[in-house]
Amino acid sequence: MAGKLDGPWFYSERNEPDLHPLIKRRRDAAKHGQRMPLIVSVLEPANDRCGRSDQFGESALRQAGLGAKLENFASHFVFGLSLRQQPLHFRPPPKVSAIEDFDGIGSGFAFLGGHSSLLDVRVFGRFFYEASFTMRATSRRGLTVVELLVVVAIIGLVVALVLPAVQAAREASRRTTCENHLKQLGTAMANHEASYRRFPSGGWGFAWAGNPDRGTDRTQPGGWVFNILKFVDQGNLAALGKGQPAPQQTTTITLVVQTPLAIFNCPSRRGPGLAPFDPSPPPVNFNIVAEVAKSDYAVNAGDFACPGGPGPTSLAAGDGNYPWVDTRECSGICYLRSEVRIADIRDGASFTYLVGEKWATTSTTDLGDDQTLYSGYDYDTYRWGKPNKPPLPDGGLFEPDRFGSAHTAVCNFVFCDGSVHAISYSIDPEVNRRLANRADNLPVLASQF
Repeated sequence: MAGKLDGPWFYSERNEPDLHPLIKRRRDAAKHGQRMPLIVSVLEPANDRCGRSDQFGESALRQAGLGAKLENFASHFVFGLSLRQQPLHFRPPPKVSAIEDFDGIGSGFAFLGGHSSLLDVRVFGRFFYEASFTMRATSRRGLTVVELLVVVAIIGLVVALVLPAVQAAREASRRTTCENHLKQLGTAMANHEASYRRFPSGGWGFAWAGNPDRGTDRTQPGGWVFNILKFVDQGNLAALGKGQPAPQQTTTITLVVQTPLAIFNCPSRRGPGLAPFDPSPPPVNFNIVAEVAKSDYAVNAGDFACPGGPGPTSLAAGDGNYPWVDTRECSGICYLRSEVRIADIRDGASFTYLVGEKWATTSTTDLGDDQTLYSGYDYDTYRWGKPNKPPLPDGGLFEPDRFGSAHTAVCNFVFCDGSVHAISYSIDPEVNRRLANRADNLPVLASQF
């Protein structure tokens, strides 16, 4: 119960002639053993003695059968005094913790809860009489262990149902971002082809990064990523170190290889940042550092791999009599010292891979992800559609030459016509090989990928 009346109601005999008729009738009925309800209002707090009763008026007084009901609860409580022997049953309003019925003159049922407090009691009417009583606090019953476990179980069930949906929505957003990155890279490659009448060269080898004093043809030791920088609004980055002497330029290029670009990263795998660098053999035109910027995208280098390696040990050697590999049979878009034109894509730009996501390991050192994104021809930014090697989801195998991705079901590609496609991991391996070869003259239907 919420509380108990500690003291009886009292009336002022001095003002008895002016008592409200309801009070007189209540008192007279009690003398003759009769029972009659009386309605009073309780104003809170106790120290508020500014006479707020008049703002409710006599209209607030209403008889309600055997007792009274709560009125104007936001401002005050209404009590009913009853001499009935039986308790009154009704649902208490909010913030009312319990109801107690009393019997006898000066007793009644109370709607009160919370801390012990002294309250003003004022009778509505032409004349107001005060009485005081104290409500003793009682604590509410807490949750049982079983109830608590049920609540925890329900929360866990809700989380289990909602979390997969949230994760799926996040992955869908990340995949869309990845597709947008590939679309931009495809546009950059197309703009390069439109400007130079060929796609960017594939560079010399993984020991080299882009050289700002050279163009984008076969004399450029850096790879395709460096060669399209000005077409992805990074022309200033490509020009860093231009015209500098060799030692100073080496230092500047070292800063370049440590500059990540978000457009070259798939958010399902990682954001832009630095990752460990493998300096063996050591780089030629930049210094050894612990970490460099990486790419999650690789250009289509064909359906078989032309031999590569670190490349020559100097610019003079590369421009001179270095024994370059014969690449005339290479079937991709970019590869070692390539200069492929749009006319060389005889199978059609709509049926030839341009750039796709690269596969990455999740358990061991990845030889396809240990160099900088600005390097020349190497696994890090070049992949192949070899026979019986369709794209794979990231995993523990050693497949540094494959396309693949961190997405659950597909690997995204931009084709040579600029269209972006989500290629299923279950694509026919032969169809995948044909899409990687620009000129094998074998048909591929759009419904096959």
